[in-house]
Amino acid sequence: MPTGNVGFFSSFGNGLSWTPDDRIAYITNESGNADVWLMAPDGSNRRQLTANMGQNLTPVVSPDGRYIVFLSTRDGSKKIWRMDLNGNNPQALTPGPADAFPTVSPDGKWVIYASQGAAKWTISKVSIDGGNAVQLSDKPAAMPAVSSDNKFVAYLYPDSEDGFAPVNRIGIISIDGGAPVRTFSIQGSGTVTTTMHWSPDGSSLLYTVNTTNVTNIWSQPLDGSPPKQVTDFKDSLMAGFAFSRDGKQLACSRGILLRDAVLISEVK
Repeated sequence: MPTGNVGFFSSFGNGLSWTPDDRIAYITNESGNADVWLMAPDGSNRRQLTANMGQNLTPVVSPDGRYIVFLSTRDGSKKIWRMDLNGNNPQALTPGPADAFPTVSPDGKWVIYASQGAAKWTISKVSIDGGNAVQLSDKPAAMPAVSSDNKFVAYLYPDSEDGFAPVNRIGIISIDGGAPVRTFSIQGSGTVTTTMHWSPDGSSLLYTVNTTNVTNIWSQPLDGSPPKQVTDFKDSLMAGFAFSRDGKQLACSRGILLRDAVLISEVK
């Protein structure tokens, strides 16, 4: 799935999610704004779900297919929202002002997300029905992903005192929070944000690596054995990826990074 300029979309994390009936929720700015759309895997039956309501990004379909959880700036700050699968009944789930990277637990009860503080990102969870959030860790952490058995949350973080440095490690904590139970070193990536998911069988963590302006997916087995490259793309950067619920199909949003050069003269 081509996205065009991946730089903007990748800044907020993965932008793809499969429904239980094998449709894909995704984001595009073809209407002039970043909005959530729904389509069939072959690109047919496209339907726009958000419009004229700020930037709407990183859609995640709940396991029961009832809701789409997403990041939106519609009220002036970055909050995690929930809407029905048809785009109706939007509801803010987090207070903001800078929340991002939402995901939904396999049991459908929790929305796990990251909040940006003054010095770092941290991971919290909130009921999918709304309510008070619970912080899971005060360590730097972003891009959470919940294991299929609903027991663990994996996340990305930098091995640096700078909580906003590029991520180069994976941590795993209990879904109830606490200290990391496992950590792994991964290849750091520039240009576009690293994204991550659990593998469909739950035996490894899949993450993106950018090398010479090409993104591929790598797999880090939980048993600690060396990571392995999963895809072999020869061009383009990747803003996000997602496996279908049965693990048989892989959707990727891929494109190029566009930058503008501006010449300013006669500055006083």
